[in-house]
Amino acid sequence: MYQTQITAIQENFMVSSVFLVNCKFLMGTQKNSIKILINKDCGSDCDYFLVFRRELPNISSILASCGGPNSNNNIDLLNILRRKYRNKMTRFKSVARMGFDLLIFASLCLSEVALRKWFKPYKRGFFCDDESLRYPYHESTISVVALISIVLAVPSSVMLAVELFKQTATSLGEKRKSGANKGCHLGRRLMQSYTQIGFYLFGLALTLITTHITKYSVGRLRPHFFAVCQPLMSDGSTCSDARNHDRYVEDYDCVAKNMSTNSIAQVGQSFPSGHASIFFYAMVYVAIYLQAALSTRASKLLKHLLQFIFIMFAWYVALTRISDYWHHWSDVMAGTILGTLIAFAVALYISQLFARKPTRSNSSLAPKPPIKPSSSPSSSAKSANSPPGVLPAYTFGTLPYIPHPHAAAAAAAAAAAAAAQQQAQYAAAQTYHNYGYVP
Repeated sequence: MYQTQITAIQENFMVSSVFLVNCKFLMGTQKNSIKILINKDCGSDCDYFLVFRRELPNISSILASCGGPNSNNNIDLLNILRRKYRNKMTRFKSVARMGFDLLIFASLCLSEVALRKWFKPYKRGFFCDDESLRYPYHESTISVVALISIVLAVPSSVMLAVELFKQTATSLGEKRKSGANKGCHLGRRLMQSYTQIGFYLFGLALTLITTHITKYSVGRLRPHFFAVCQPLMSDGSTCSDARNHDRYVEDYDCVAKNMSTNSIAQVGQSFPSGHASIFFYAMVYVAIYLQAALSTRASKLLKHLLQFIFIMFAWYVALTRISDYWHHWSDVMAGTILGTLIAFAVALYISQLFARKPTRSNSSLAPKPPIKPSSSPSSSAKSANSPPGVLPAYTFGTLPYIPHPHAAAAAAAAAAAAAAQQQAQYAAAQTYHNYGYVP
């Protein structure tokens, strides 16, 4: 057994800085070393070995110097070594998982950039007398820069604040119960915030890619198409010519006088509304997150008020896309539905905000078994003569309940007295009962 443990350490635990030795030990100041005491009762004048990783094959001689495997001064460090190795592997797996998640998110972002740079939207034709395309050009009420800033900053700030608030409330509750400050676990709360924000950004990338794939595939013209494009047909005619009325035009070029290149490039990307899909994804996801994560004791309506504000903000942004003549009403409706569906899908199946968390069972609290009353004198006598069973250690708070040493004897005496009284009543009833006799 002794040699088996040494072999296991040499084969499986070379990465650890703590080694299996059967001596009392102290952690050294150097990174990959430990101090091994020769004698645990030597006081302040202890001699010790300073063991490095490269000296692991010589562990047998170190054990012999400590007195061998059968010495009284020996202790077994195998469990300590296994725990340290397990913790290192857990941290390694967490870092590897985090790096893999970041790689997936980066690939989604690169896909979005490639979609914008190398793919061209479908070029849809038009009718010159189509009145839905003759609206004037207006600047966006919510610009693209404002869109990106809001959908990145607002949800991330809300999630960070809620996670820290939850941890602060938990710490205060623990402090009130235990009377000691156990800390706020800031690192764990920040890690949880990172996880929730990562889920949100992953869903945001999915929304962007889905929206732009749909835009490029459909190629619907915006309501201000004629004002921005100013189309010129291949034969040099325009829509003002009578011959182009009631004719579907597919071969044309945009003259676009006094218009930016970005406006011309987006003139055929009306369906669905990107502002509506992105804003509704962000705000609906925040509302779902607040429903699952935020618990307000001051007011039950505060959480619902915040949810209403976020969703109304997304609704206002969607309506401005219609009033600014950048989208048709059906484009906005489609973007709203798309963003909402992705928000619910991410919240329910990816981040699992409403997943039921397992509750910790308190093993020290055992349910008290029911006590069945004795139904007959024979059963009472058996229970009185039988030795008392082992009672479970019931707890009240943190103090165990210890039964009185004479409790079993008192209970047996009471049971015997009750049985004797019942037998006496039964005998009296048999003595004075005589069928056919009328006094």
